[in-house]
Amino acid sequence: MSEGASPFRSARDVKTPDIQAESVELVFQTGDGPPQALNDASPDVGCGEFVSLIGRSGCGKTTFLRRVAALEPPTGGRPSVNGMSPDHARKQRSYGYVFQAAGLYPWQALPGTSGWLWSSWAIRRPSRRRGCRNWLIW
Repeated sequence: MSEGASPFRSARDVKTPDIQAESVELVFQTGDGPPQALNDASPDVGCGEFVSLIGRSGCGKTTFLRRVAALEPPTGGRPSVNGMSPDHARKQRSYGYVFQAAGLYPWQALPGTSGWLWSSWAIRRPSRRRGCRNWLIW
């Protein structure tokens, strides 16, 4: 790489969007009936693009992000992240996700909460404990 060149790709260099959604749908099952949270959502987000999801409360902004991050089960459509299914991309650690409200699991202290993240990456318990001690400042 030449001096001063950016290590990041520009959006023009990428033919496939980093996030691609084809007719994504999500219907929740509730006692009051099945409300449709997403209907035919099909946005694409290219590499380096900055995107804001704007809409009224309850219109599906967070639900869409949770679906793309494999945190909500699919009911229709096909999202992809970096050319992979959301679940595969999550297992490959191909993206990060920051929740709207930060917090601890109420039944665990800080090391247990951060250790849960490491366990979701299939890191063994002794390594998780060591990592928590090394990365957390008490």
